[in-house]
Amino acid sequence: MVGKAPNLEPNVGRAALKGAALTYYNGKLQRWITRAYPQVRPIATPSRLRARREFSAVVKLIKLVHSETQMFAADMTKNSTWLTRDFLMSLAFGKALIVNMADGTQWMSIREAFPQVQAMLDSITDVRGSMLIRFADGWRGFSPVGTTAGQILTSNGPGLEPTYEDAPASGVQTVTPGDGIDASITGTDIAIALAEIATSKILGNFHGANHSPDVYSLEQILETLGNTQGEIIYRDASGWTVLSAGAANQVLVSNGTALGWLSVGGGGLATEPSINRFITAPAHPGFDPAMVFNTSITLTNNNKDAQPTSSSPYNYAYGSPAQYTGKRYFEFVVGSVSFAAYGVAGAGGHCVDIDAGSPGEFGKRFAGQVGWYSDGTVKATEWTGNGTGTTLATYATYAATNVLSFALDIDAALIWFRVGSGNWNNNGANNPATGVGGLFIPQLFSGAANGLVWPGCNMGNTAKSSLHVLAADFAQTVPSGFAAWSP
Repeated sequence: MVGKAPNLEPNVGRAALKGAALTYYNGKLQRWITRAYPQVRPIATPSRLRARREFSAVVKLIKLVHSETQMFAADMTKNSTWLTRDFLMSLAFGKALIVNMADGTQWMSIREAFPQVQAMLDSITDVRGSMLIRFADGWRGFSPVGTTAGQILTSNGPGLEPTYEDAPASGVQTVTPGDGIDASITGTDIAIALAEIATSKILGNFHGANHSPDVYSLEQILETLGNTQGEIIYRDASGWTVLSAGAANQVLVSNGTALGWLSVGGGGLATEPSINRFITAPAHPGFDPAMVFNTSITLTNNNKDAQPTSSSPYNYAYGSPAQYTGKRYFEFVVGSVSFAAYGVAGAGGHCVDIDAGSPGEFGKRFAGQVGWYSDGTVKATEWTGNGTGTTLATYATYAATNVLSFALDIDAALIWFRVGSGNWNNNGANNPATGVGGLFIPQLFSGAANGLVWPGCNMGNTAKSSLHVLAADFAQTVPSGFAAWSP
């Protein structure tokens, strides 16, 4: 069909040709049909009979076509090889839906023709901003004329035409939540917020890849850091990290910026046994057999007495158990005053050797030791290897066989000394029970930070010294508010 109409005339004066079209319709068309289809016809077959009936119906149809339609048909076939009749018949049979014009345009139907799709749409509406919407009576243009900026197109449901309406000035329209997110529209603004979740829960993703958020409990979050019994989570310099569980009987200590497990060592100067042995009362509280410097020291009387067999001036010995808090009382019985010093040692001074050298006198060599000498001076040192120590105070002197009493407030780092039942710190006004007159000894905790404290002494010759840490062994009365060193 397209190839048969290269010369159809697109512009013809309709009024001038109206009479010619009617003449053709009433005369030539009828005569052609009679001539082309005489009464003598081939043998009728069912298909031919059906075709004849269809053709007869088409002939009747084109005879009834509106005169204006015939005029259009005549206009279009003028100066072409087409007969108006053939064109009308083709239209009736549905074969002339698109006809190419000589100038390249196309006729899109019988009565109207457009050069392009834009022209077809403009025939419905050419108002800027319009939309095509199917109304009850057909497709129509929906114009924004009469609306104001910011209005929104609102659907009124099936069977009803949409309308332009003002956007809500207030209130929130909540969109159905999806993947933990809620979206809401307030006026022309859009807000995005997390959807509601149960209390004490956290939204997160622990799938190892992009994933919609899930709801977790705090315990589940912590399990991502560590899930082994005994682990501890703490904050180090770079972030939260896990400290693995310590070995049996270790204690947790802090150096101010990190945590660690400690079995107790003399400031790194000596290797010591498990911490459990220090804080647990031994079967025979007194001197600790494992913590004597000179191996020739003999312990007797259930470890209450220490007898050096060497005349070395550095016969170190420490008591047990260790204490780390509270107010405690203990007694030493002096053996000899030669190189003698009795007192307490913190973890930094709880040592029996320093490399391969001599430990020096108690309170003069190791950081963390506080020693009371027979001349009444109390000495301590804040750094290991000092050798001379610092004199903190001078109190009463003592002699061999004297009972020396010690009252120590570990938490306050205060200590009181006295000989026998004499004055505490050599002053009648001083009293451990009221906290008056105690000597402040922060040096006790130098060199280590675990807070453990032991009774300790240095015996200068072969004279026997004794350590009493049990209430039943005390020669003097324990101050009010204080307890025996060993329960």
